[in-house]
Amino acid sequence: MSFKDRMVVINMLLLTLIGSYILHYRSGYTSDISEVVVEARGEDTVIPTEVQPERIQVLPEPVEAPELSQKEQIIAYIVEVFGEDAPEAFNVLRCENKNLDPLAVNTFNSNGSIDEGIFQINSIHGQKNMLDWRANIDYAYKIFSRQGWTPWSCSHRVDVKPFYEI
Repeated sequence: MSFKDRMVVINMLLLTLIGSYILHYRSGYTSDISEVVVEARGEDTVIPTEVQPERIQVLPEPVEAPELSQKEQIIAYIVEVFGEDAPEAFNVLRCENKNLDPLAVNTFNSNGSIDEGIFQINSIHGQKNMLDWRANIDYAYKIFSRQGWTPWSCSHRVDVKPFYEI
């Protein structure tokens, strides 16, 4: 008998056992199932079993997963965009914007520039719409891909000299 034929017999056996088990359970029948007859391509195969039906726990109907909060969506998107660099991104963010506030704005830069959004993208980059958290994360990754963590003042958190120390 070929491997494929054996797998067909095994699958049929499993389905028969499961079906028998369910039928016996639903009918209240609790005696042993002493043997199962499986027909495989015209051949009857008797396979003794020692299966004792037990009470099956009926699970509740599946419920829809709750919608993710905005913060959970932000975290998931950072992981998606930064991939293997996500742990470093979160380490820098812990200093730059620990609450992951998409509307965070810093106007206290000595050069008069403004930092906005999740990754506190500085206005010197000339990018608009940095309070849109997806756009902010996407642009942060673009900066990171070109320059590493140096443009962030908190890059020291990942052992990279920040721009102001270079």
